[in-house]
Amino acid sequence: MFARVALSVEGAGLGYACTLLQLHLGLGYVIGIVTLGVGTIPQLRKQLADVPWQAALRADAAAARPALLLVVFALVQVRAEAMGLVTMVGLIVAAFSVFVTTFLVMLVPLCGGQVPEVSVETGDINSKTIEIGVWLPRLVQFLRILKACGQLPLLVATLPGGVQLAIASAIIRLALTAEVLGTIATTIGFAESALAEACADAAKVLQFAPLLGGLVIMDHMAWGAASILSLPFQPSLYCALGLAAQVALILVLHFGCRGGLQVGCAACDRVDKLNRLAGAGICLGLLGCIVSVFMGTCELTLSQSGVSFQWGQLTSLNALILAQLTFFTQVLTTFAPEPLENTSEGAVQDAADGEDHEAAEPVQLTSPGISEPMQVITSRAPGIILALVAMHMGAAEASDSGGFLNNLAATFSVPFRAGFPLCVAAMVLQVFLLFIFTAYHCEDVPVPEPPMDGTGTLQWEPESETWRKMSEHLRNVTLLLLQVGLLLGILGLGLLPWLVIKIVLFLFVFPLLPQQGKSNIYKAIGWLAFGLKSLGGVFGDRLEAYLQARRAIAEAEASAAAEQAAASFAADEAPVRNKKTSDMDDGAFKQKTFNSSPKKARGSIGGSKKKKTM
Repeated sequence: MFARVALSVEGAGLGYACTLLQLHLGLGYVIGIVTLGVGTIPQLRKQLADVPWQAALRADAAAARPALLLVVFALVQVRAEAMGLVTMVGLIVAAFSVFVTTFLVMLVPLCGGQVPEVSVETGDINSKTIEIGVWLPRLVQFLRILKACGQLPLLVATLPGGVQLAIASAIIRLALTAEVLGTIATTIGFAESALAEACADAAKVLQFAPLLGGLVIMDHMAWGAASILSLPFQPSLYCALGLAAQVALILVLHFGCRGGLQVGCAACDRVDKLNRLAGAGICLGLLGCIVSVFMGTCELTLSQSGVSFQWGQLTSLNALILAQLTFFTQVLTTFAPEPLENTSEGAVQDAADGEDHEAAEPVQLTSPGISEPMQVITSRAPGIILALVAMHMGAAEASDSGGFLNNLAATFSVPFRAGFPLCVAAMVLQVFLLFIFTAYHCEDVPVPEPPMDGTGTLQWEPESETWRKMSEHLRNVTLLLLQVGLLLGILGLGLLPWLVIKIVLFLFVFPLLPQQGKSNIYKAIGWLAFGLKSLGGVFGDRLEAYLQARRAIAEAEASAAAEQAAASFAADEAPVRNKKTSDMDDGAFKQKTFNSSPKKARGSIGGSKKKKTM
């Protein structure tokens, strides 16, 4: 009986994680569709010119950010088989708050209000920025308290077994603690206090926890549970120590130094060195986790016949590619120099003296680099990694439990497994485009900031026609791979939760909206239909133009090949024709010579005279 209850709770926890991942990745899909439509269709760009859709999408993405922390906590507990009923209830309550907050951020602008301000660190809405009605700010405060109440039981949940999962769970609970304390401080009226600011900064640093948790789960699946004796050899330990050191520095700065230090002083330099040392520990720990998963997933065999290299799972390969991109971003963020804001020595001196005149000699500035654009590109990498982990865990659970329905569901989800690999290919292309832009402007001082859209794809229009066409084609291919991959991946996480969410929204939420909100939703649906139709027409026209160009090239090649074949055939037939003509002339000459010879008289044989007979 207890085994059945535990099994059902574990399955519910996995379904819970997949549903939250659908929310998080679905917002990324919506951002990509709107960005692609606005960038491709001039009519849609004109219609949305006066609509703050970019700010609304950024606010929605910030409101859904706490979902990843809940997802990784649920996956760690499911992997360790430590999901209890109280923990499951806390996860459901916190997830309900995140769901409602996200859709509230989406519905407020549709109902005529301004886009609410959302904390990027905690995902909470600033109730002071909501100007619609009296009950809505109270609802926002209630949702904030509800999320904290759901997160509190998670802090005292059963600690998972195994050294790897215990380390990941400790960092995740530290991030949850920062969010809970920040929410409590904001709710009781201390939003501007040092505690609220320290919790917000700590929560920003600990946004690295979902990525660490995903890699730790993959390491646990590859090597199994590690003992306490292997603790010094666990790379996740050094990553966790680096994160804890950064959180400790934040607490020291906010409570011991009254919010910060003066720039240029000795204490500030020491704090900066400690921060970089902690960042180096995070980078080394992340690299160790990647290498550990790689060694546990692949199989390298050396023999006299050659070298054999085999991968265990395709999901691990895609997750490792994303982890490597994130590792590269973390290295750039930790060790890259910060760009200077002034443009000349004269401007620096004028800023110090309070004067305003032109500078005589400009100085060479540090370029802004690619660390910030890389952060934009890899911002969805933790969510995709967790989705790959959840799909792998779901497939393993289905194969272990067996049954006709489970096998049917596993077979049905096979076409959707190609979704996230397409997303990985799109992110690699995004990085490639960024490197091309940086190399193209390597001689410019300073290097201009790469123009990025909401999906992290480069929006670049170089002066050269060849580079412009290449950039446009790569951008279209990247966006197409990203959007198709996200759609297939979201559907691969489960169709039932996705359908239930849509039905609840349209049957229960939509009738309660004011008339202006309904009208704007109808208008948004019309824009979406128009955008999809126009987008399909644009891609259809481009596909038809591409096919026509390919047909013209093929016809030209066929015509050239036919002409070449005809010329070659004529060149080969010329000697044969000349030989035949010569042979025909010789035969005619012989026949003429034979016919012109004198004919012998009949009866000339044996003599021409008749003998007389006696």
